[in-house]
Amino acid sequence: MENSGFSELKLRLGWGKTGQQDITGSAGFYPYSPLYEIGDIRYFYFPRTVLSNGTIMPELYTALAYNPNLTWEKTTTYNAGIDFGTRNRRISGSIEYYRRKTTDLLAQVPFPSGQMLTNQFIDNVGSLTNKGFEASFNVTPVKTQNLNWDLNGNIAYNIGNVDDLKGRDKVGATESSLAFAGTGVILAQHAVGQQPYSAWVYQQVYDSDGRVLPGVFVDKNGDGIINDADKSFVPLRPKWTFGFGTSVNYKNFDLSASFRGQLGGKVYYAARVNRGFTEASNPVNSNSLYNVLNFYDGAADPRFNTKASAEGLSDYNLHDATFLRCENITLGYRFDKLFKGTTLRIYGSVNNAFIITNNYVGQDPENFNAIDANFYPRPRIYTFGVNVDF
Repeated sequence: MENSGFSELKLRLGWGKTGQQDITGSAGFYPYSPLYEIGDIRYFYFPRTVLSNGTIMPELYTALAYNPNLTWEKTTTYNAGIDFGTRNRRISGSIEYYRRKTTDLLAQVPFPSGQMLTNQFIDNVGSLTNKGFEASFNVTPVKTQNLNWDLNGNIAYNIGNVDDLKGRDKVGATESSLAFAGTGVILAQHAVGQQPYSAWVYQQVYDSDGRVLPGVFVDKNGDGIINDADKSFVPLRPKWTFGFGTSVNYKNFDLSASFRGQLGGKVYYAARVNRGFTEASNPVNSNSLYNVLNFYDGAADPRFNTKASAEGLSDYNLHDATFLRCENITLGYRFDKLFKGTTLRIYGSVNNAFIITNNYVGQDPENFNAIDANFYPRPRIYTFGVNVDF
C-alpha cells in the first residue's frame, strides 16, 4: 500500500458480551432477595398496633416485592469498522457498523394486586435489537505558516426494535415524576415490534379552522368506541445524532466553535399540559391568571386541560425534536514573549450561544427522556479569561 496515499487503513471486527445490573426505579433498589430492618414507632399494623423497638419488619421496597429469579441483563455486540488516514494526515476518520442483541431486559412490570404490598416489581422481561453505524472524521482544509484550519465531526444512526417481552405486549417506561399530573399516567412504552421508548397516544382531532377539539380522538379501528385499541406508537428517540467543531488559528488569533444536534425524534411538551391552565398553583406561573381574555392563546385554552391529558394522552403535544445547538464559541489572542519568555493569552467565550429548532413551541427540545417538563430555560454563559505561561 506504499503508493495508496494512506498512512493508515485498518479493518476492525469485534464481538463482545457484557452484563449490567442497573435497575432504574424511584428507589434505585435491587430486589433480588428480601431484606428486613428493625422497626420503630413510626410503623404499625391495622388496627394501629404499634411496632415496638426491636421488631423485625420488611425493608421498604426490597422485601415487599422481591424477585429471586432476577439475573443480569446481557448484551451481545457485533461490529465491523474501518479506520483510515491519509499520508499527510490532512484527512482521517473511522466508520463502524454494529448490531446489538440484548436479552433478559430489566424493567418494572405490573404485578397482580393483593400478592405483595405493591403493584409493580422488577423482572427480566424479554429482548431487543439495536443496529446502526457511527462515523467520525478530522479534516485540515488549510495549513500554512500563518493560518491553520481544522474541522472535526461525528454522526450516528441507530434504530431499535423490541423483539420480545416475555408474553406481554408492552411495558411502561420509567419517566420523570414531574412529567404528568395524576397517578399512573405513563406516556412512553416499550412494545413488541416497536422502537424502544415510544409514545403510546391517541391521534388528536381538529376542527375546520385547525383548532384542537379537546378530548376528541380518531377512532382508528372504526368500532365507534375510543379506547386503548385506537392508540398508536410514535417513536421518541431520534435515529440521527451528530456533532461537529471547527478551530482556526491565524498568527496569534484563535477561534473555535462546537455544535451538536439531532435529526428527528419527538419531545412531549408536558410543561404546557401541567401549567398551561388558570388553576396552576406553581408561583412561577402565577401570571397565567392575567391572560385569560385571549381564549385560544392564553391559559384558559381548553387544549391545555390537564384532566383530559391524564385520561387520554394525544399526539397534540408531541413536537419535532430536531435541533442544532452551538455549545461554545471562543475567541482568543496570544501575546508572545512579554518578558523572559512569558506568554499571555486573553479570551472570551459564550456557552449555549444559540439553538436552531423546527419551530419548537417550548423552551428547548433537548430533554431527558424526551419529556419537556421544565419551565426554566437553559442559561447562556459568558466568560472572560486570562492565561499566563512562564
